[in-house]
Amino acid sequence: MNRIDFIKDALEINIVQATIISEMIHDIEDKDLTKFLVFRMEFIQPMKSKDLITKEALFAYNRKKIELGIKDGVNPFNDTKGVYNYLQSFYKGKEIANGAGCYKDFVIIGLDRDGEFINKYVINEYGNYKKLNSEDVESVLSWLLENPKRIGNIQRVQETNEIQIEYKQECFSDDISPKISQMIKGITNE
Repeated sequence: MNRIDFIKDALEINIVQATIISEMIHDIEDKDLTKFLVFRMEFIQPMKSKDLITKEALFAYNRKKIELGIKDGVNPFNDTKGVYNYLQSFYKGKEIANGAGCYKDFVIIGLDRDGEFINKYVINEYGNYKKLNSEDVESVLSWLLENPKRIGNIQRVQETNEIQIEYKQECFSDDISPKISQMIKGITNE
């Protein structure tokens, strides 16, 4: 039995639908097809099309496969663009990591619903979490590229300093005024 016939019989659909679904799940090897179809069963709900069920299951299956690879010590990302795409696909509206990039361990970085990187430690004057600038986003992405096991692994850490400092010392740019730089160094004892 070929792949399309197998999908057709397993999902009880016509040949055209089976061809479309086969194309949709082309990244899943034939040897893993039965495992995927069993996994897909968790997504079956009344009044939901088989195509939509398969799409949602494929999305979750790919995420699970990447996360298992990371857990086993395999870094699936070639560059920061790969990390960015992964986060945009699976982490919108969720927390990503704490202590990422140039941030202290108690600072949690996440994505808002629109896919913007946010600092969940600082709230702006409108009551929203502060959005990261492009330099900070690049710093976070570079750090996550080197530390993929920390993605989604949030560790709640209490701040230990008396005065709350958002950035690690190396994040301070050279263009801030020397007076502010001295004040920060005095506060952090660095």
